Amino acid sequence: MHSPIKTSLLILPALLFFMVCSGMFWGPSAAYGAEKWTGQATLYLWGAGMGGKIKPSSGAPRVSLDRSFSEILEDLDHALFVSGLVRRHKLVLLGDFSYASLSRKGRVPPGIEAKGRLSQKSLTMAGGYRAVDGQKMKLDVLAGVR
Repeated sequence: MHSPIKTSLLILPALLFFMVCSGMFWGPSAAYGAEKWTGQATLYLWGAGMGGKIKPSSGAPRVSLDRSFSEILEDLDHALFVSGLVRRHKLVLLGDFSYASLSRKGRVPPGIEAKGRLSQKSLTMAGGYRAVDGQKMKLDVLAGVR
């Protein structure tokens, strides 16, 4: 149902981002404040339900939708969630990539065959500056795009 080429075109940039953020290109992490780049990458799971009303086509009635996280997991085809942070002295760069693809087919009343597909992608990139670097508090000021 899904094109492996399209999926790999989405996953490859995320994996490159993960490698960069994990420090593979900069070597071992240095202490904060040093002139070397430090980084961190995190793969994570995002669990959520889904609900609302959808209109399959113009002129069709609205259909209510209510799916729990476990039901969504049954229909999950692909997912990747990765977040990364790199810093050098007071410069901060942050990125987050999420991708999920779900599909399902079956029958709807009065027995008509139906299939559906839902995918979501988001990329957040931000940059900023360590504005406060105290013993008890640190504050990074960031601006970015999604």
